[in-house]
Amino acid sequence: METEENVPDSRDIYRLVSSELQEARNAAEIAQIIDHLSKAQGYLFQAEEIGTVLDNFIDEFLQYLDSELLDVKLFILMFIEQAL
Repeated sequence: METEENVPDSRDIYRLVSSELQEARNAAEIAQIIDHLSKAQGYLFQAEEIGTVLDNFIDEFLQYLDSELLDVKLFILMFIEQAL
């Protein structure tokens, strides 16, 4: 359920991030992977308690550092920089 400011509550954020990460895993094209990772990142950064949410999903993001796709690795490195 979303609040008056149109920001998802924490349960919605967990669900949305999880869904986008699943979509990224199933995506066939680099642009789709990055699009879903970007959406997941956006939801994470909307969380009031970003540290708690990030702790739950950081390993899934970091798995993409093992990707052979340079653009995906670069996205993850920028994500890490922004998360710090």
